[in-house]
Amino acid sequence: MPEPVKVFSAPGTRVPREENPRKYYPVQLKDAVEVPRSPYVERLLLTGDLVEVAPATAVTADVIKPASKKKE
Repeated sequence: MPEPVKVFSAPGTRVPREENPRKYYPVQLKDAVEVPRSPYVERLLLTGDLVEVAPATAVTADVIKPASKKKE
C-alpha cells in the first residue's frame, strides 16, 4: 500500500476525491486529509490542484527558552 500523504485543495479549486467523485478535498489547511499516495493524487500534486502538508517538526523544550528577567 502506498505511503499516506496529507493534502488539501489549492485555493480557488474544487478537486473531486478519488474514492467518491461527488465529494471534494477540503480547501483549508486545517481540514487537510490523509490519503494514500496514488497515481491520481500524485498527478494532482504535480499540477498544483492539491497541496501537500509538510510533516510537522517537533519543537523541544531546549529550543524554546523563557526570557530572563533583568534587574533594574
